[in-house]
Amino acid sequence: MINTDVFRTIRSSVCAIATGTSKLWNYSEDETKPEGVNFNIIGTGFLATKELILTNRHVLDAIKECPKDWVAAVFITADDEGIISINYHKLEGNLVLSDSLHYDDAKGKTLGTDVAFLEINQNSVEGIASNHQPVRFGLKDKIQISSPIGVCGYIHGNAMLGNPNDDSTIRYSPTLMQGHIAGLAPYDNFPNCKINMILTDITNGGGLSGSPLFTEDGSVIGLHCAGQTELVYGPKTELDQPPAIIKITQGIGFAVPITQDFIDNIQLIWEKKNSGE
Repeated sequence: MINTDVFRTIRSSVCAIATGTSKLWNYSEDETKPEGVNFNIIGTGFLATKELILTNRHVLDAIKECPKDWVAAVFITADDEGIISINYHKLEGNLVLSDSLHYDDAKGKTLGTDVAFLEINQNSVEGIASNHQPVRFGLKDKIQISSPIGVCGYIHGNAMLGNPNDDSTIRYSPTLMQGHIAGLAPYDNFPNCKINMILTDITNGGGLSGSPLFTEDGSVIGLHCAGQTELVYGPKTELDQPPAIIKITQGIGFAVPITQDFIDNIQLIWEKKNSGE
């Protein structure tokens, strides 16, 4: 069971990866109603370091395909009096830091997994750091079958975030899904095998991609990347039209293992990149 303090610590590091076509603004409930929540949540991300946000590569692929004026990490917070603030931090134009940063620490080679990093604008680094800290990563020995885990992110994106009766009101912060590690690939992680996928039994849905997978003590050990879904037919609304197809999410999730060793190697590659080596 994930306790409240652990969840709140993880939540403060989590952001929505969003696009928009309107002016960036900050909002709190005691102000005059603004134009509305004018951003579209593509997925979730979280602070891996002060300069880098970790998310899925397929989230960035989706960003490329949608119309937008800007891409931002959106942190939603509330103070002790319940005043909600939405803080946008624009991400650098060169958004994708993926293939070159997929490092296999066992073989010293790059990987083509569903992992990507977003560079935080240098003007935003200190501002984010004053309110949000990078997550704490665990080691491989934290990844064990049957271990309780949590996932924190923007499940179902804007549909859960906004209020259908008032689009300037925030309903939910990043939400907590709880479950267990149900399996490891390759088969139950035989000794000396490198884990390449974690199977979980959490509830999942669109928008949760890029969320941190963490243990009871708050150690992040993975990156949620997909869930098993089932397509079912809804009721017919028109006699001459086919029934709507509804995507139902099942309690099966997949996560890429991310440990401190991986992040240490990423940090080295990042520093070399910035130094021009």
